[in-house]
Amino acid sequence: MAATETLPAQPPRALTPEEIEREWFENVYQGDRMPQLTLRAVIMGMLLGAVMSCSNVYVSLKVGWTLGVSITSCILAYTIFAALHRAMPKLFKPFGILENNAMQCTAAAAGAMASGGIANAIPALLMLNPSALPADFATRCLWLIPWVIVISALGVFLAVPAKRQMINVEKLPFPTATRRAARPSARPECSASAGRSARSSPGCATPTPGGSTGTPRSPPPGAPSGSGSAPGRTSR
Repeated sequence: MAATETLPAQPPRALTPEEIEREWFENVYQGDRMPQLTLRAVIMGMLLGAVMSCSNVYVSLKVGWTLGVSITSCILAYTIFAALHRAMPKLFKPFGILENNAMQCTAAAAGAMASGGIANAIPALLMLNPSALPADFATRCLWLIPWVIVISALGVFLAVPAKRQMINVEKLPFPTATRRAARPSARPECSASAGRSARSSPGCATPTPGGSTGTPRSPPPGAPSGSGSAPGRTSR
């Protein structure tokens, strides 16, 4: 009787970028289940960003470097809304983690108004050559406002394809973004030690290595199987 030949195990098939994005949208994305871009998140981001922008101008003029305001705004906004929810639970619902993410994006955009050379490179240029820019304030605004608009638009239009490639497809870990996502979900009702699953608590989500948040859903029929790792990258 001939011995049965054992075939070597086939390695798992690497998912294509399209399959990876589909798996992320169907199993991780939570924007249709949790509040995300809300009016209170935008208003709080604008207020905190205005304060952080002033502090950024001061720090930048002193040391020539701007500071990121994302983590600071996340902690401040969540603390404020948690206090308002405890004081007036009927008026203020729990501040969700996706709302906090939208808020910190608004605050970071407002707080970064001092970047792009406005509070460091351009003042240094004026110290070296005062005639590099027009002397009157109105003409300087005509020069600098388009510069800020172009720099801002560049960041906005590059954010979507960069996020899809680096976070959805390549799953690169971003420490700052991961920490921002982990801060709100570290509260007691989102902790496993609180006696219930974080997924059952409103406003709780699981941070992913790229910094995005979401609770894995059950894969629909026909969805590609696998961990969603990028081609050539082992899952961790």
